Amino acid sequence: MSTRPGVITEIVEVPLPEERWAVRRDSPQLLEVARYVSNRIADEVRKAQLAEQEGGYS
Repeated sequence: MSTRPGVITEIVEVPLPEERWAVRRDSPQLLEVARYVSNRIADEVRKAQLAEQEGGYS
């Protein structure tokens, strides 16, 4: 999701088995996906904060 409501910026493929219970919470693949998504969310938060400081969205 983007800082603007209803806007999808990217669909993230999750290369894990469908049986999520079979994936350890500390598996490198899961941690990589979680880190990537977390960084993308942080980027969007920074964009929203910057836009707010500059007076909103154009």
